[in-house]
Amino acid sequence: MKEIIRNIWLNAKNIPGWKSPRNIIVIEADDYGSFRMPSKEVYNQLFKKNYISAGIHDKYDSIETVEDLSELFKVLKTVQDSEGNYAKITPFFNPTNPDVYRIIDNNYNSYKYIDYHQVVKEQNIGDSIFDLWEEGIDLGIFKPQYHGREHVNVPKLMELLQSDNQIVKESFEMGFYHPKLNEYKEYQNLRRAFYFDNEIEKNIIRDGLVEGFDIFEKIFKYKPTVFCPSNGTFHPDFKEVMIAKGIKTFVESGVRYIPKGNGKIDSERKFVFGVVDKHTNTINYPRNVTFEPSENKNAVKTALHEIEIAFRWRKPAVIATHRTNFSGRLDKTNRERSLDKLRILLLNIKSKWPDTLFLNSQELSSMIFSDLFKSERIKAK
Repeated sequence: MKEIIRNIWLNAKNIPGWKSPRNIIVIEADDYGSFRMPSKEVYNQLFKKNYISAGIHDKYDSIETVEDLSELFKVLKTVQDSEGNYAKITPFFNPTNPDVYRIIDNNYNSYKYIDYHQVVKEQNIGDSIFDLWEEGIDLGIFKPQYHGREHVNVPKLMELLQSDNQIVKESFEMGFYHPKLNEYKEYQNLRRAFYFDNEIEKNIIRDGLVEGFDIFEKIFKYKPTVFCPSNGTFHPDFKEVMIAKGIKTFVESGVRYIPKGNGKIDSERKFVFGVVDKHTNTINYPRNVTFEPSENKNAVKTALHEIEIAFRWRKPAVIATHRTNFSGRLDKTNRERSLDKLRILLLNIKSKWPDTLFLNSQELSSMIFSDLFKSERIKAK
């Protein structure tokens, strides 16, 4: 019965909204640039203290390495679409992380961050990773878009550090800032970067969004145009500053959680494909396929089933995944298993739908814009 209900919902949510005559595949991977777990040793200590769960993100996810990107690119270049394009992934990127050492040295009195260049240097990742980012962008197979300045809730992190919260403080001093916070479930282990309880916190978050956009541009030498908020939490009031910086498209999938500013959260469904906001000339689109091979042993089967449903209703298949799946810094076998499944998924897509078109998020956005706004002009005439 559960499977029947799930299939009804998968079909229903793909019916409304923009349609395309093409079988389009877009893969979006969240959390690039963010630091997450420093090392296996830290993971073991935190797990022993019961400060973290046994989830895949804490267990496997860490800052991407040269080998992570290199091996991922090899897989993407094994398959080409009907127009000769390689498979593509859009990494949603956080350009900064908390500067643990400076925050501690300053006795937790103020927040400091380090940008991606500093993280790469401090973690001895090697400057060649920037060559790989450039290669991915030039080939069109790995063009980053914006995920927020950092993937942590800065006001709540500092509030808990200054209140001497033992779990947060001990974890932070080990270089980790996402421990279990059972008494603060709405923070989602401080991963909800855009949650706030008051106007002061809201303004801090808004300013961080703007600043992070500029840091992103300095790193990649272009302005992102697509934005996906972390952990499904975002307030409409933040859109104005994002649009002013050049964001044209918001990826809003499934349930959107909207902080009310008083300790409570509203939620609303977001699944209509290609919603046009005529007042701001922006669009929203959802993700409608999941691919999490680190977590789901049937990830390929699940994704192919959801892609088939998306194509049935003439929708692009926008595949949601995470860097976790392709991260090998803590466990190379995790990356190897997931890349093998990604290779199988891509080969199956090519076999089942030979006319597939691979797009990145910006290309999909441009296609939707061109079609929808062209339609609006025709109606106006």
